Amino acid sequence: MWLDGRPYWDGLQMDETALPILLVDLLRREAPACFRDCHRWWPMVRKAAAFIVANGPVTQQDRWEEDGGYSPFTLAAEVSALLVAADMAQAIGQIQPAEFLRQIADTWNDNIERWTYAVNSDSARQIGVEGYYVRITPPDTDGAASPLQGFVPIKNRPVNRSNAPAVEIVSPDALALVRFGLRAPDDPRILNTIKVIDALLRVTLPQGPGWYRYNCDGYGEHEDGSPFDGTGVGRVWPLLAGERAHYELAAGHPASAEALLGVMENSTGDSRLVPEQVWDADDIPVRELLVHQAAALAARRKDLRSATPNRRTLSGKESIRDLLQLALQQQAAHASVWKEGAPSGTGARSGALESRWLANRARRGFRRERLEPPPPGFADRNSRSRPPDRLHVLLEKRPALGGTRLPSDRRVVGDDRNLCRTTR
Repeated sequence: MWLDGRPYWDGLQMDETALPILLVDLLRREAPACFRDCHRWWPMVRKAAAFIVANGPVTQQDRWEEDGGYSPFTLAAEVSALLVAADMAQAIGQIQPAEFLRQIADTWNDNIERWTYAVNSDSARQIGVEGYYVRITPPDTDGAASPLQGFVPIKNRPVNRSNAPAVEIVSPDALALVRFGLRAPDDPRILNTIKVIDALLRVTLPQGPGWYRYNCDGYGEHEDGSPFDGTGVGRVWPLLAGERAHYELAAGHPASAEALLGVMENSTGDSRLVPEQVWDADDIPVRELLVHQAAALAARRKDLRSATPNRRTLSGKESIRDLLQLALQQQAAHASVWKEGAPSGTGARSGALESRWLANRARRGFRRERLEPPPPGFADRNSRSRPPDRLHVLLEKRPALGGTRLPSDRRVVGDDRNLCRTTR
């Protein structure tokens, strides 16, 4: 924003509304003594959940502040946030709002593949998979018969190369479906997507494997090393190695997650700050772009893990796994739990509700001993005992929600009493 408070742009990123709710859930699970009572947090969570229902699932901008539409990352954050809000509502006795939020979450969750999973595309045939989750698809209002048949703008490319078919652009963002508990790590659709991600976006650097944000990305230095000026070439993001570590831990591969933690460490410089991007081409010394620089710095200094704030010596597999578990809190920690009930490509869907319930149960099993147990009264979820699908009052004393398009072409509207009803 400008110095006088005026916004520089007005793009709305729905994940930025959802993630604070997930942060509240993280505080509840990992620091219940600080969390204390749901009533303390419910006003903020209630407003955020209402905003998500009224404006989602489409986002005006994805997490990279570029394109609008159906984003797997944003969808995962929104659905998970609605389920957390439903839990909090139920914990304080708001049963009808809790039920409504869960139904919206299940509806959106059941449509994620329709919105973002491409099958029988050129990339799928070339790589040898049935399909994969794409980076983003345009909203239904874009004129295409299906979001997957539309085009997405790539705003950091030259004008003559600024549009691409949605089905041809992939991103590691889809791993958020596992990290936030909506899909199993061994779901065939997730495994197919990982094959495509690694085929198109993975590169090997001296410090280890790295990933690009998406194919055809133009946000980064030019090929000659000159600065980004509105166009350029997308470079490797160390952050994405950490997110891949989230997935590997959820899949039951702690050694792979530990190795990716090392990639992030070895991508830092003398400041030990994780950079946004790292150089991935031949060295250009005159511009101080050196692909081997990060690895050389890592080799000269002590292990960054020895400089943790509490100066604790982390040695042995158990200590490393504890560190990873502490850092990667937003996904289930045991693959066998996922196999019990998370949605899969071949089995019957259990819905977002059961998946998140199983994820929470797994987290409780891995709770660190030094933390207090979860606060009493925070209910588990089990949608098999839910009443038939219907819309309830969302939130008491809230304004009408306006027109939120549901996937079944129903529209949620508010009457004078602020009740939600459906019309055709």
